[in-house]
Parts: sequence; structure tokens; C-alpha cells
Amino acid sequence: MRDVLISKRRLHINPEPNWVTVSKVPLLDDATFVFGTNEVQNRLAARIKEIAKACKYLALMMVLTMWPRKNKNLGTRLFCLFFSDGFSGTSRAQFYEFLHEERFLSILNERLLIVQDRNIWKTTKIGDSIYVKDIALYLFSNLLNSRERLTLVSKICIELIRSKRLARFGYMGLTKLSIEKLMWEWIQKRIGETNLIATNSYMEMLPTPFYVFSNKTGKRYLFWYSNNNFPNPSQDGFEAHDNRIDFACRSEVDAHLVWTSDFADSIRNRNSAVEIQVVGSLMMYPKRAIEPLEGLFNIVLFDMTPWEGYPPMMFGSELFMSSFIKDIVDVSLEFPGTRVYLKPKRKFVRNGGRYTHSSSYLALIDGSITEGLLNLLDPTTNIYGLCERADLILGFPFASPAIIANELSKPSFYYNPEFSKHWKIRQSMDNVSVISGKENLRLKMQEIYNLKNSRFNES
Repeated sequence: MRDVLISKRRLHINPEPNWVTVSKVPLLDDATFVFGTNEVQNRLAARIKEIAKACKYLALMMVLTMWPRKNKNLGTRLFCLFFSDGFSGTSRAQFYEFLHEERFLSILNERLLIVQDRNIWKTTKIGDSIYVKDIALYLFSNLLNSRERLTLVSKICIELIRSKRLARFGYMGLTKLSIEKLMWEWIQKRIGETNLIATNSYMEMLPTPFYVFSNKTGKRYLFWYSNNNFPNPSQDGFEAHDNRIDFACRSEVDAHLVWTSDFADSIRNRNSAVEIQVVGSLMMYPKRAIEPLEGLFNIVLFDMTPWEGYPPMMFGSELFMSSFIKDIVDVSLEFPGTRVYLKPKRKFVRNGGRYTHSSSYLALIDGSITEGLLNLLDPTTNIYGLCERADLILGFPFASPAIIANELSKPSFYYNPEFSKHWKIRQSMDNVSVISGKENLRLKMQEIYNLKNSRFNES
């Protein structure tokens, strides 16, 4: 039994349950699991929300049954289904190019790729790939005939009427267990051998077909689009165990595609039987050149923008990240012609309510930009092109872009700022070393600065 509140990640326990017990997992906000009684307690509003979600999903199925669409010719090739977080119009095309790199041929070769894209309403085709809002509904409406749709909807209605779990478990998992599960069991019979792909966004609850399908009818892959899912220490050096990787190492995943051998070892220590492929960085977009940076010596920073209210004595807090920025900016002023660029992971959230980035950290960034000490890059800037243009790359421990820079043979380091230089932290990861404190940063910056100047003078 996994007593985890999915939406808030409050409780964690291994191993992951199978479909027999997953109905006992609370899936909504404001729900808690009661030890001993195996009961879910939640607010009435949460139950109504789940019922409404299930009714909406079932209503869509009924509409597609009553007004059937002409079945599309999906080809005779095998299927590959990719469950994603969603893309914009531009990144959708880049994602298509990324997936068709040579290293993924064994997964995609001669397969029709269908991608679940949360940011799309109208089905879109790019190359030989189809992007849809919901894979299950798309296959339901385009693969099953009218009689099969009607039969399936009838079975689901009967399941909802008869199900005892509705009363016992407070309607938790109603949509997944009583609708999606039956849909995927039916769809699997029609599509046969199928590869499934999900990203580490689904670490705690995989897409429904991962539980329904078996490794005998295709492979279930997990693409790790980031490489920083390692726990970091607090001020006292305590390194809390990160259960997110444990959840990702469940039996419903047949193969992991990871960046580095260090990360592969972390997964292998949790699940020695699973297949692991080290394939390099997986940023889910192709390599692109960018315009040259303007400085004589260009330093690129990769931060983790801290959230408001994050514990101050932890990695990633506003105190930690403020020291990270201040140290690098201060030391860079000692080297004429240096320009410092910050590439944030995502757009800053100001006054966002429940989730807002630290106001003091954003004030530091704004002030540094106004004073000409820092240059802010667009979050969508291609990291591969950016690292190619940089003379020195510094990431917070252990930011994935530092590994990309190392792949490109560019000077790349994790920087542990002066604020936390005495904390216990590993000295390197993924062949990228950690620099701790301003003095060590100054020495390393001087070394790389001098090397750049000597090469410039020689040319």
C-alpha cells in the first residue's frame, strides 16, 4: 500500500501498489490515508470534483459513440505512445526532431508515434507523428468501431454502478480505475504490440496503460528529461532520502533512458533487474546554434529560482541562490571584459498566489540587471547553443545543463556558494566538479580567463 497524497507528495512508502490496491491511493487534494483502517478521508468538495471529472470523461465517450467519426487509417505499423507534459507550437516541431535522432531508432523505428500533448485541442500531425489532447480518447474514437464503443461504454456504466470502491474509498481514483483502466484493456486488444513512453513528470503515478499493459506486448520506457533528481544536504549535512526516484523504479517500467552512468547507478541500486540505457542528455529538443554572446569572456549561470517560503537553510532556498548569484557577479568584476548571463529554467512567477518565486531573490536579479552586472536570457534559449557560446558554465548543484556543457567539452562546474561552502556535499557528479566558496571560484575563473586570453593572443 502506498499512502501518498499525490498532489502534495506528503507521504511516501515502497513498493508501488498494483491495480488491485491502487484504488486505495488518495488521488485528490485535501485527502489523507488512515493507517490501520485503510480508509481515505477527504472533503466533500474533493469527492464532487472527482465525480464531475469521471462524468465529463464518460460523457465525452458517449458523444463519440452516438456521433461516430469515420475511423482514420492509422497505418499498419506498430504503435508508440508518448505521454508528455505538453508543448508549444514551436517546441512541438523541435520535439519531433529530437525524437527522431539516431539513438531512439530502436524505440521508434517503423512505429506510428502518438504524443499526448496537454496544450493542444485539435489533433495535429507533424511528419509521421500525431499530437493529441488525450491518447485514450483518440484511440477510442479512431480505432474502435461503433459497436465496440457502445459495448465499452456499457461495461463502464455497469462497473460504475456495481463498484463497491466508490463508497469505501471516497470516490478516489474513480476516473482511472473505473473508466481509463477498462478503456485501455479494450484498446490493448486492438493495437497489439505497443511501446509506451513517459517522462519523470509521472514518477508518482504513471499513465494508466503502464499498469494495464505488460512487457510481453511492447516496452514501457521512462525518459529522464532532467538529471538532477538527487537529494541535497541541509546546513547540518543531513541528506534526506528522495523517494521520487524510488517511485520511478517500480516494476511497471521496463527500461530507463538516462543521461549519465552516475544516474544509472542510482536507479540500479534501487532496481537491479530493470534495463537502463545511458544515452546522454535528454532535454527533449535538438541542438541549435544561437547568436554570439557580447562579452570578451562570457559566463553563463543556471540557477533554480527559489520559491517563496522555502526553508532558508536548505539547498535551493533564497539565501542559497542569492549567495550563488552574488558570489559569481562579485568575482566576475575582477576580470575585465566579463559578462555574466543568467538562463532561468522557467519564467519568473511574481505574485502568483500559492506558488510564487522569492520576492527577495527576484529583487536581487532585477537590481543586478539594472546595474549592468547581470544579463537575463529567455528561459526558452537553446541550452546546447548557449553552452557552445559560453566560456565558462556554472550551475547550482546539481543542475542538468552543467552536464550538457561537459558533453560539449566546455569548462563546466557546479558552484556551491560561500553561504554553504562548509556543508557536506559530494565533490563531483557526472564528471562535473564542484567549486566551493568564493576563493576557489576566483582561482578557477582566473585559470579559465587566462587560458582564453592566451589563446586569443596566439590567434
